[in-house]
Amino acid sequence: MEAYIEPVRFSILLTSLASQTIKEIAVRHKIPELEAARLFYNSKVYKMLENEKTKIWHFSYMSLCMMYDEEKENGCFSIPEET
Repeated sequence: MEAYIEPVRFSILLTSLASQTIKEIAVRHKIPELEAARLFYNSKVYKMLENEKTKIWHFSYMSLCMMYDEEKENGCFSIPEET
């Protein structure tokens, strides 16, 4: 069965995941949160995250950070397999 999340709940989840991910990016890269937010919101990872149909919202903020770091390093990223 395909997972579905109501638009209001998705919006809340997206805001929370993005916030946690941005904070972690700022810590990992030793940059201000505002800069981390700008970088994350302009990433391919975030573009996929904001699309409910991609189901990227299933992942933790730590997984999103790893995908972001991979994208930053390689210009692309892989989506981890769920266990």
